Parts: sequence; C-alpha cells; structure tokens
Amino acid sequence: MFKALKKIQFGLIEKIKQEETILHCYLYGHTDYFNRELLDTHPLLLEIYEFENKLNIIIELNKKFQFEKDDFFTPKSIAQKIHEDYPKDFDSLLQLQFIEHQILNNKKVNRAYIFSIFYLFKKELSINAPTAKLFGEVINSYFNFDFGELKDNSSTNLEHDKRIEKLKKDWNNFLQ
Repeated sequence: MFKALKKIQFGLIEKIKQEETILHCYLYGHTDYFNRELLDTHPLLLEIYEFENKLNIIIELNKKFQFEKDDFFTPKSIAQKIHEDYPKDFDSLLQLQFIEHQILNNKKVNRAYIFSIFYLFKKELSINAPTAKLFGEVINSYFNFDFGELKDNSSTNLEHDKRIEKLKKDWNNFLQ
C-alpha cells in the first residue's frame, strides 16, 4: 500500500511541476499570491492538500497499529538501522532500542557512559553484544560521536557501579 501511495505522491509532485505560476511565486517568495481563495479553489492544490492529510492519518495509524511495514514515509530508527547492519552482533532489536533510548534521553553521554551500557549487556546481563571495540565504533558511527576506542577491561569505579545499577533498573523498566 505504501509503495502505491508514494507513487501517487510522486505523481502529484510531477503535476505541480507543470504549474509555472505557483512555482514562480513560491520560488520568489511572493507570499501574497498564496491566499485563502487560491488554496480553496485551485483543483491541484486541493487534491494535494486532501491527499497529504489522508496520507498523514494513514501513516500515524500504521505507526500505532503496525498494519504493514512502511519503508517509504516513516524513517527507520537508529536501532533498526544498526539491527539491519549488525544482526549477529547484538542480541535483539529491543536491546538496540534500549541503547538508542538511553543515548538520546540522557543529558550526559560520554565515553564512560557508553562503556557502562556495553558493560551492562556484556558482563552484567550476559546478553549478546559485540566486542567493546566494535560497540564503540557502532555508537560513534550511528550517533555521531567521536569517543576513543572502548576497551573491554574489568576495572570499575564507584561512578561506573552507580551507572550500572541505574542502567539495570532502566533495562528492567524498559522490558515491562
């Protein structure tokens, strides 16, 4: 269904390319041209408006109820991209969603925090995770960080232990 909707959307784009006055006024910023009367009476603008409104409703319903996979209008999450690129290196998509959630919702994300996330899965929970080096490379690449190489050492400190305890609680809450 989404492939067909994308084709319809592309067709509308092609149609509006033929509307020289609209394009000219848009490109030159003639905002006074785009008045309520034009938007209420121009057949192509009405068609586009109606289509895009219905499309947005369909997309939102699909996000909520997951009727079918949408590779056309809904961008993949970082977790989904990593899962596709490293399917054997991580335990599950859920694990990656947790990692994404922790990184995007934590105010202080530094190398030590990333190491604690790695340590949580690899050492504390014994859940499949890549090597420390690869884990760090994936995090740097997909989240646009530039942390130094992670090394799998077993030395910890009080701050690390506190992060691990909080991450364990967050992980358990995430699973519920």
